[in-house]
Amino acid sequence: MASEPNSHSQLEGPTNERTPNSNIIMLKAAIREIEDLKITHQHFRDITDKRVKVLNAENILLKQDNQQIKAEMDNLKKQIVALNKAGGVYCVECEESGGEEENNESDISGDREHMKDVLTSIQISLNNINPVTIALETLTPHQREALSFEAADSKPVKDAINEVFMRKLGVDKLEAKHLPDYLLSIDPSQCPKDTATQKISHCYNWKLSADDKANSKNLVEIQQWVILNATVEIPPIVGMLQLVLPKNLKHQICVKFQYMARQDLSDTQEENLVSMSVSKAHRDSCAQSKLNQQICKQPFSTYTDKKFDAAFILNAMSDDEDNPDYWPMSDEVRTFISRAPDYWSEILGNDDFWKDLSGRGLLLAVITPCKTEGKDAALKVAVYGGLAAAIATDIRNIKAVVGRVKTRGKWGIIDRTSGLASVAFTHQDTEGVEFEFYDSGPGSDDDFMQ
Repeated sequence: MASEPNSHSQLEGPTNERTPNSNIIMLKAAIREIEDLKITHQHFRDITDKRVKVLNAENILLKQDNQQIKAEMDNLKKQIVALNKAGGVYCVECEESGGEEENNESDISGDREHMKDVLTSIQISLNNINPVTIALETLTPHQREALSFEAADSKPVKDAINEVFMRKLGVDKLEAKHLPDYLLSIDPSQCPKDTATQKISHCYNWKLSADDKANSKNLVEIQQWVILNATVEIPPIVGMLQLVLPKNLKHQICVKFQYMARQDLSDTQEENLVSMSVSKAHRDSCAQSKLNQQICKQPFSTYTDKKFDAAFILNAMSDDEDNPDYWPMSDEVRTFISRAPDYWSEILGNDDFWKDLSGRGLLLAVITPCKTEGKDAALKVAVYGGLAAAIATDIRNIKAVVGRVKTRGKWGIIDRTSGLASVAFTHQDTEGVEFEFYDSGPGSDDDFMQ
């Protein structure tokens, strides 16, 4: 009687599968975590640097505002002192017991003639005189000072200063977007020049004050030009300019410079604002908007397959590769099609040379094919080595995508579906192919080329 076979006595044949080493897996996971931490650390460093730049710009802006306020306060104090002396008004400090400031008018009551001069100095202004015909030698020093301050703040003088700034800077408007940057270490022959005089245009360092040597020389040149040439080049300023003292003209020019500096720093601050990562829904909306624009531009396109839309969106969103401030989300695909072929459309003529292709439209593309060596990728997955010479062909004739894989730079046909190319890895097609072809690891490279 034959005995039943013992299942424990049967031996299993050898297998080619290898048990993965747990230490190697843990090491790779640790390496990936370290790389992610490095990227996150660099990201936060960049954000910190940008915020520091923004704070420095705000600090410079506040310092300039503080200097301007101090200058205006000093000017007002001088005017108050001059008016008090002219009117015989003196400030008496209050004692500890308390008291209010008293006005000493003894000199006014004792000197009628002086009171008459005081009233005249108070009443005189640009509203009741003619700047062209007025005799400056008949004015008292206090009247001269008051008229100079009022004339420097008048519209004709401000317009003349603006006109000179535009000529010297070589711009049409004194706005932040038109103001030129300060040129550092540049050959004088390469500097922008005034077309009329062939002199180098002014460039100001907007981060520094008007008294700095980088700016003071050009501001003095503007003041001299206004004094010497403004009456000839800018007729509305005639008469008004003779009332302006040099110190008041300089002050008005510095005020205009500080205003333009604040405008430039404000514009720079807006450019340096930290742009945070947008949501996935926002990115999808941007991609869909770009796709809709592309469809509107090509209403007669024959590409109706959805893969064509997906490929276009990938290429459209890959523009973020060139943006140093771009920071992708953790769940976002970070591999883009970065070497798509250059293509253009062409309609062939009716010459006999083209034979059956006469009058047809072609979508030409310049591609670099792989050396196939007779291997047909339509039948099985093939591994190639090396590239052939570039060719021009109709893009509709391309049957597959050739891509460089992640290890050792080998080449392989990825996929071919419905006569259209698509990029995809499938484990079902790996039979007979070296395992290293599909390996992936740190420092890999996904640079696909159609």
